[in-house]
Amino acid sequence: VADLVALSLNHFELRRRDKEVETYQALTKEVQERENIDLITKFFAECLAMIMQADATMIFSCDPVHRQLWVTHAFQPPSGFEGLRLDYREGAAGMVADHGHTLIINNYAEYPGREEAFEEDQPFTHLIAEPVLCEDDLVAVLQVVRQNAQQPFSDHDENLIHQMSSWYGMVLEQHEIQQRLDMLKVYRRTLQ
Repeated sequence: VADLVALSLNHFELRRRDKEVETYQALTKEVQERENIDLITKFFAECLAMIMQADATMIFSCDPVHRQLWVTHAFQPPSGFEGLRLDYREGAAGMVADHGHTLIINNYAEYPGREEAFEEDQPFTHLIAEPVLCEDDLVAVLQVVRQNAQQPFSDHDENLIHQMSSWYGMVLEQHEIQQRLDMLKVYRRTLQ
């Protein structure tokens, strides 16, 4: 009986990983077919939720000069989190922006630095936030949340969001390079 249970658990884990790979492949194809970074980021937020088996994802853009971050894209965000604006060190995303390290919180209700928007209806239990770097500069923070108290984030989830963050950072770098090339082309045409 124990062997059958173990085989069943392995089967479900393999199916989950297959789903992760399929979603990642769809995301890669989407990026190759689209040039609009806004649409790519919106699709990325949705895929990140599916891959991480999350209830919601939020992507914060960072302004290191003014030490602020704000939600630019989200997939099924809890109420009060759309357009949320934070200072560095405020909320989990603000702490990640300030320190540049992954943060996993498995009981957000007890986290002393939580966002004020959380206080009203406490929309989630578990949270993982990850910095996004472009050329070693912090440009964004990914925040993923789960409501199910029985499904905390694991080491596998931490590795997964780190990989997704690295991939998203490369997409942003590629987009920035393409914008610079387009500007140079326009400048070149004006000189001719």
